[in-house]
Amino acid sequence: MARKLAAKCRMYVRELLEKEWDPIGVHNSDWPGDEYGEYAIEAFGVILRHGSVEDVVDCLWQAETGAMGLNGDRGKTEMIARKLYDGVVAIMKAESTAPNDQTP
Repeated sequence: MARKLAAKCRMYVRELLEKEWDPIGVHNSDWPGDEYGEYAIEAFGVILRHGSVEDVVDCLWQAETGAMGLNGDRGKTEMIARKLYDGVVAIMKAESTAPNDQTP
């Protein structure tokens, strides 16, 4: 996977987790940025390894209820995992069908 495409996907995942998943509620606070960076890398890795939406759900659920020790919101986690998965797949498809911008 090209670096530019991977960076675009990682940014999408990181922003989605920070703005919409945000299980500890730090998005609109003075908390330093990139609180969920490690989880973004893990979730993106699941997709790159051809994991399913359910695999992404499991990844985020483990982070939320295991690593963070929260009760969790399974429905929200499932919705975010679907959005994350679909968004990354859409970015990858769009980039793979985009005209090559290299000049001879």
